Amino acid sequence: EYKMENTEKIDRNIHFCSYIEEATTKELIKSIVDINIYDAQQEKTVVGYKREPIKLFMTTGGGSVVHTIALFDHIKYSATPIWIYISGYCCSGGFYMLGAADRVIAYEHTQLMYHQLSSDIDYEKLATQKEIVSHREELQKILDSLILENTKITKDKLEEVNSKKQDWWMDVTEAKKLGVIDEIIK
Repeated sequence: EYKMENTEKIDRNIHFCSYIEEATTKELIKSIVDINIYDAQQEKTVVGYKREPIKLFMTTGGGSVVHTIALFDHIKYSATPIWIYISGYCCSGGFYMLGAADRVIAYEHTQLMYHQLSSDIDYEKLATQKEIVSHREELQKILDSLILENTKITKDKLEEVNSKKQDWWMDVTEAKKLGVIDEIIK
């Protein structure tokens, strides 16, 4: 049985200003799980208890694809609503994570960036390289589905951007039109 370490006071503000990697993902997931456990306990003992949103303040340049997907799932399937506030930049894996939130709020000067999965394949054997490429193609399909299911970005637009093999930078106005964010703070 999992028990939250500190149930006396719950802080619903989480700050994530880092690359998405094992250590940072572990801490963020732990915070989300702890708040969900606290809320579940309160629902059992407090009449009329209502889950207040977790506010995730995020600036990230992206990071590991596997950890991005793990964070996406924990945010998307959190029983407690999660609102993501972005500032500075939200790139790569961070861009994908936005689709999982119940609400995305961006500060007006925030820059967002989407790009196709990228990695270095540095193995000598051709068979190993082919296996890695096949796995990366499957991961790209997962990532594309996250964008297509959670924004207004079309499959044609993704294919166009991917065919150019470039990063797709956008400001908050474009991001709002495309359903990537919900609100702009000015």
